[in-house]
Amino acid sequence: MSAPLLEQVPVAATAPAPAVLSPASPGGLRWLAALHPEPTSCLDAWSAGRLAWIPLGTVWALRVSASIGYRLLRVLPAHGPVLHTVATSTVSFLVRPAPGLAVPAYQGELVAYGALPCPAPGRAVLEVRRGLPGAHAAAAEPRWLVEPDGSGGLWDAPALLAAVQDEYEYLENLPPDEPPRGDEAAPATAAVPDADAFARFHAAGRGS
Repeated sequence: MSAPLLEQVPVAATAPAPAVLSPASPGGLRWLAALHPEPTSCLDAWSAGRLAWIPLGTVWALRVSASIGYRLLRVLPAHGPVLHTVATSTVSFLVRPAPGLAVPAYQGELVAYGALPCPAPGRAVLEVRRGLPGAHAAAAEPRWLVEPDGSGGLWDAPALLAAVQDEYEYLENLPPDEPPRGDEAAPATAAVPDADAFARFHAAGRGS
């Protein structure tokens, strides 16, 4: 049987029109994309369900372990975006540049260069990590714990580092038979935390 007529008609290949950032775009999305030298490339990636790599420089990241990051988010008001990278079990707080700030290696890392893989604010990342089953791949992608809101607000790196150090000092001096404060609300360390719940928590003002 011959192919249907429509399948025999050649169709010229057309490239999809690039996505365009506009004043109608959400504020957090426009703010985050503006950190990139080609903002529309970020929107193109996000529209396709991929991560956009946001250069660091004007914005830095204080990266800590996921356990410490989640503990801080339970007690600190949200001052800026926070990203959880499940694959590396780290939480990155976007901070104002702080040249000369020394971060003990066991407490975290202050990242001033390179790029941060970011999902679109307000939507899940659909990109599948190579070599991982689909369900686990989606969970392994970076997720916002506190999304950019368009205000440009960032964490203060010295103040945040002081909070990190206080938390480490508290945990180091905790009696062996005493459970850490707030652990009744903590997600299981072996499980992927519900990042969306934390985002909703802070968006509703519960973190302030």
